[in-house]
Amino acid sequence: MPKRAIASEKVFKGSLPFVQATLAGGFLFVYCTGRDRAGRFAQGDVRVQTQQAIDNIRALVEEAGGTLRDVGNARSM
Repeated sequence: MPKRAIASEKVFKGSLPFVQATLAGGFLFVYCTGRDRAGRFAQGDVRVQTQQAIDNIRALVEEAGGTLRDVGNARSM
């Protein structure tokens, strides 16, 4: 099964060798945190932090050719 790495300039890229998202088998697996483009964690209440994480997910989904309407399942840890 072919896999494709997805990256966006709108999302913080850490120093570790991990891809921001992987497209495989018709599914997009997104790996990101609630950091802004400069790498700073979102400051404020849970709403601000959640919004930053959603913005990062949106950027990666759009980079893969989709929208948030295409998201069928999301997990947060």
